[in-house]
Amino acid sequence: MKKNEIKNILIDSINGFEDIQKYKMIGTIGSINNSKEDFGDLDLVSISDLKTHKKFLKYLSDNFSKNKIKVRFFKTIVKKPDVSKDTLLVHDLHYMDLDYFLKKEWKTVINSILKTLSVLHGKDFFDNVPIQNISEKDIKINYLKWVNKINDIKRYKLFEEHLLKYACQDFYDYGFNIYGDRIKEIISSDANWKDKLRKIKEILIF
Repeated sequence: MKKNEIKNILIDSINGFEDIQKYKMIGTIGSINNSKEDFGDLDLVSISDLKTHKKFLKYLSDNFSKNKIKVRFFKTIVKKPDVSKDTLLVHDLHYMDLDYFLKKEWKTVINSILKTLSVLHGKDFFDNVPIQNISEKDIKINYLKWVNKINDIKRYKLFEEHLLKYACQDFYDYGFNIYGDRIKEIISSDANWKDKLRKIKEILIF
């Protein structure tokens, strides 16, 4: 799948959606916005009522299908589906309003949205939201909750992938390098996945 093709289908879908005026904002974050051709999931950020959003996702999915692109939507990284490489995964970061956004979302994700959002419709809804102060606990607590839901190697592999891609970088970005280094050391060891998970959990406990 070509990045430009994905972006064009998304923009065409936004422009062609009959109820687009009911959205306060639609935008993207993540790898779809950078200059490299390769990208991972399509991270879609939006503000609207739930009924309108469900209707738009159906319309967007149909447009991808017309272009012979299979698509799957997921709400949280913990429930990210395991799909073939020819399927586009859309991380659906949808919020009803600003209060919902601030209460629901991880602080690190809030900062990522504030720093990297590309608005495709409406105005920057988060323009007056300040960058969040991130503590060691703010990073650890999200992954500690996730650890307790892992009971097989498939879920562990997804967890490990996310740790390497995001959690370690969060620890480095906010000055807690020691935790990023220790997690990478554990993951690269020869221990089995259960032992790795146990050791990672020990690091995350605060």
